[in-house]
Amino acid sequence: WTTAQIVAEGLGVPLIAEPGLREANIGDAEGLYWPEVKSRFGEELTERWFTDDAAAFPGGETGLETRTRGLAALRRLALQPYRRIGVSTHGAMVRQLMKHALPPGSPPAKTRNTVLYILSYEPASDRLALCDEAGWNRL
Repeated sequence: WTTAQIVAEGLGVPLIAEPGLREANIGDAEGLYWPEVKSRFGEELTERWFTDDAAAFPGGETGLETRTRGLAALRRLALQPYRRIGVSTHGAMVRQLMKHALPPGSPPAKTRNTVLYILSYEPASDRLALCDEAGWNRL
């Protein structure tokens, strides 16, 4: 939220809270460092969580659930009267939205913090497309 506030203030644009774009719910793994997560839930589940749509930590949501929630939020935002919308969210949500944007069978997106990813959402086809740095050419 802090990053979004700084950007919105700097650009002089409205800030809209969209709970559907919050970070993935990782259940009982919440608040733990990754080495602790691996120790408590096993390395196999921890690694699968990054790539397997059905994997979830106890009490958490799956990758598919995270992606479905994020896409529903983008659909709601697309109804706003704005031509372009900036989204500030966290790594797991970004990975899931990127997964939707990439061609089926693509390797999982390796996202990093504090990086700008430009996606174009087409409401008519309900598709996301990954764009180049200028935001115009679909990759």
